[in-house]
Order: sequence, then structure tokens, then C-alpha cells
Amino acid sequence: MFEAIEDIWTKVRDFNEYSKALVTLATSVGAVVIILYTINILYKLFVAFRLYCLSQCQCLLKDYKKIYGQWAVISGSTDGIGLAMARDLARRGMSIIVIGRNEEKLANTKTSLQNEPNVGEVITVKIDLSDSSLENFAKIRSQIDPDNRDIGMLINNAGTFPGKFQRFNRNNIEDLKTIVNLNILATVYLTRMIMPGMLNRGKGVVINVSSILGSIPAPYMATYGATKAFVDAFSHQLQVEYADHPVSIVNLTPGGVHTKLFTRTSKMSKPTIMSPTPEYYARVSLNALGAGFKNFAGTAAHAYTHYVGDIFDCLGLVPFFFRINMRLNAREYELSPIMKRKKTPAQSSDQGNDEVRQNLSSNNEN
Repeated sequence: MFEAIEDIWTKVRDFNEYSKALVTLATSVGAVVIILYTINILYKLFVAFRLYCLSQCQCLLKDYKKIYGQWAVISGSTDGIGLAMARDLARRGMSIIVIGRNEEKLANTKTSLQNEPNVGEVITVKIDLSDSSLENFAKIRSQIDPDNRDIGMLINNAGTFPGKFQRFNRNNIEDLKTIVNLNILATVYLTRMIMPGMLNRGKGVVINVSSILGSIPAPYMATYGATKAFVDAFSHQLQVEYADHPVSIVNLTPGGVHTKLFTRTSKMSKPTIMSPTPEYYARVSLNALGAGFKNFAGTAAHAYTHYVGDIFDCLGLVPFFFRINMRLNAREYELSPIMKRKKTPAQSSDQGNDEVRQNLSSNNEN
């Protein structure tokens, strides 16, 4: 009896020693995880401070004309973010090439830019970027003349999305074609057209304006979200490919910006912190460009939106909050139900056979 008790005590004592070792190991692992997590948080805070605080100081603003080159080419620059960026760069002394399809808007934009202090030359290019033919882009090339012009900045801003939120199968095929051509092909073609000159000169920056919806699901805006996901991936591929070259590839991922396109689909009549004016977004994002980061949202509020959106995506809550947002803010939407799958004759026959087998089985049991 005493030997059995002694044996049990020995096992308990050994178990306690193993337990202590396990507790020590778990504590060490936990400490390492906490340290790494803390370092990650501190790094993100440092990045946010540089992007959205330090880079906004007037005394630290950089001369982009000197760093990149004299000319800036901006697509979709007769409205919204593109126009605001054109004005900001004009004030910095750069010469601007404005690309748009509306002749009247182009004329007004040119007049507006020429009234800015310090602006260089202003050239307008009337072209419809939703026309993806090579002949169309050959016309752009002849007017821009990238081989003989010191183009230091390309801003691929032109883009669009449907005016009505609805399921993919209800989208107009022409609208889908326009979205793909404008958001994807125009970005690729203009980059291919202008980037070689930057590489030859050894300086320049390509700024691709993407969207937060390129990284999280976009219910009822599937094609738009997918095109922006392409812009994200395209930017990342070029960043890796030209990592050892002085030409920079920057990917902007804004949230809502209070542009005409935004107000056409949203009931929000006034700008907010989460949906600022194009002028504010352009100023802050172009200032942040001087911090040297390749991927950022543009404003601190949009960076916070990205963080919350990633959490909602992990929890599977994006569709739920998207529907709520549409009901509260969208001017026009259609939350159409999905038709249930119809049973084929083969499926009906299989179901009938299953019922017969279940009845036979129950009869056998009885």
C-alpha cells in the first residue's frame, strides 16, 4: 500500500516539474508574441505619424518638380480628386497635362490652372479613355509626346463605377465594359506609355489611385471592386519589379471622397471626416508622398477605415454593414433576392429514390 502511495507521489511530483516547464515555455512564447505585437503597433503609429502629421508640415514639403521632373500627367483631372491634384501641383510650380473627354470642362480646367500662382505650362488632351483601342492611345501619345518631354509624374486617377448599387447579374454590359476599360486598361496603357521615359531619365513617380474596395469585398459593386483589386496588384507587381530603380510606384487607396461622382450615388450632402473634400484629400495625400511610402490611404481617417474594414471582413460582417450603409446613404439601390436553385429531373428522381430507401429501411426496422 505504501509503495503504491509512494509511486503516485513520484508521478505527481514529476508531473509538477513538467507543468512548470510547460508554464515557463508558454510564458516565454507569450512574452515574445506581446513584444512583437507591441513593435508592430509602434511601427504603425510611427508610419501614421510620418504620413499624416510630419509630412504635412510646411517646412518639410518637398519640391516635386526638382525631384521628379517638370511635367505631371493626370487622367480624369477635370473633376474631383484629379482636378484637386492638378491644382495642388500647379501651385508647386509644375507644368500640367490634363486628360479628359469633355471639351468644355477641359477649357475651364485649363483656365483655372493658369490662374494658379507658380504654374508652368498647361496642356489639355481631349480623349475618351474608356475607348481601349490602340489607335485611341496612339492619339494620346502623339499629344503628350512622352519621349521628348520631361514627364516626372503620372497620376492614374480616371475611373468610374455604376450609379446604382445592384447585383452583378443585373448590371448593364456596356457599363461593365466602361468600368473595366477605364479602371484597368487606361491605367496599364498610360503607365506603359509614360514610364519608359522616366526609366531613361532615372527619376519619376507613378501614382495609381485605387480604392479601399480593392482590398475588402464590395457587395453590389463587384466589378468596380475587382478592377481596384487589379490596380492594387498591378502597383505591387511594379513596386517589386522596379524596387532597385529610382522610379517610384505609389498606390493610393482612398475611402469615400466627396466628389461629384460620390454625391451622385450618396445622400451625404456635406463633406465629413470620413468623406473629405477632394481638395483636402489631394493636399494631404500629395504631401504624404514626400514621406517615401509606397502604399497608403491618403488621410488618417481613411487609414482607420481600412483597419475597421479588415476587421469586418475577417468577421464576415462586410455584407451586413454594406446593406445598412446602402439603405441609409445610397440614392439608388436594388437589393434583389437571389432565385432559389431549381431542381432538375435527375435531382427529383434521386430525391424520390432516397425517400423509397428510407421507407424500406424503416419497414425493415419495424
